[in-house]
Amino acid sequence: MNVAIWGSGYYGTKLRMILEHCDPNGKSFRAMYFVDNDEKKWGEVYLGLKILSPDTLKRSNESIDGIVIAVSNEKINDIVNQAKKIGIKRILLLPTWQYKKTDVDLNEIMEIEYEKPRLNYLEFHASEHCNLNCKGCASFCGLITEPRFIDERVLFDDLKRLKELVWGIGIIRILGGEPLLNPSLHRIVSFTRRVFPDSDLRVVTNGLLLPSLSRELINAMRCSGAVFDVSVYPPTQKRINEIKCICELNEIEYALNRIEEFYKVLDPSGKNDPHISLLNCIAPGCTLLKNGELTKCVFLQYVDLLNASFNMNFRVDNDDRINIYSDGLDGNKLVEMLNRPSGFCKYCTQNPIPYKWEAVGYKVAKEDWVIG
Repeated sequence: MNVAIWGSGYYGTKLRMILEHCDPNGKSFRAMYFVDNDEKKWGEVYLGLKILSPDTLKRSNESIDGIVIAVSNEKINDIVNQAKKIGIKRILLLPTWQYKKTDVDLNEIMEIEYEKPRLNYLEFHASEHCNLNCKGCASFCGLITEPRFIDERVLFDDLKRLKELVWGIGIIRILGGEPLLNPSLHRIVSFTRRVFPDSDLRVVTNGLLLPSLSRELINAMRCSGAVFDVSVYPPTQKRINEIKCICELNEIEYALNRIEEFYKVLDPSGKNDPHISLLNCIAPGCTLLKNGELTKCVFLQYVDLLNASFNMNFRVDNDDRINIYSDGLDGNKLVEMLNRPSGFCKYCTQNPIPYKWEAVGYKVAKEDWVIG
């Protein structure tokens, strides 16, 4: 298959070398050109290939069978849209996490169903209880006193349904509670990767259970190229060297995110302008999946816990939850719905109140979340 490599930077360079040394008995790609949006590179020859502008590629389209995108994960959507506009019929991708491997299998190069959109972000909770319970946790973990895990069968069906609607998802984060409390987390990681091979897949953890990782989870994380996003709270900081050592010994990538403050944002008056609240949101675009529904933020799925515990009346409208199995729903309509402000945004203050992080266990009060 004759292809142009779109991107002549880090990923394009690596892809060129991969294709040069591919197994002749396996899937075969012949690189004909580089394509790049940087006009300073146009006309240069790099690694034996001429670098074309997108417009030049458009005129040379008949000499290739398609393109392979080789850019950072966050730029992929833009390149897909650009390639569609200039009439590229076959758009392929080697997912960025694959470049970390020492031995890349060209069978991992996927063809993009570009008539569908790509979601930028998705999260779901592998467990809803926690071993730390931060004051003001957005998932209201301090109100969940018994172990609660996600229903795997429902989750797997939901992920497969989403794949019918979108060709990929930029970032998928598996959250909690504390996700490492779920003994089935290795299956969840592996299944998510199979359904969405393009995603930057991450498990968000406070890190305290990393020293007791199971062999199954270690293997799943490594084979999936998944990353541990470690929320470095003060108790985590005390064990940070041990946590880093565990990840490095097991060859699992990790990122450290120091957290010293939380924010109080819920205003029960409901008098805030939803559009302005969305613009000032401290965590915008956090699309959450639970039981066949997508919501724009975690509050929409879990605020009922706050209502029940403290006799509050935060209302979630039916339109704030998107049933992914609805008749007539397609990916473009789904993205459009997710880009609208939620009616619930009226409960979010435009001036979040910061406070110092602390663990409170189950000694919670409504003032941990609610202003006024």
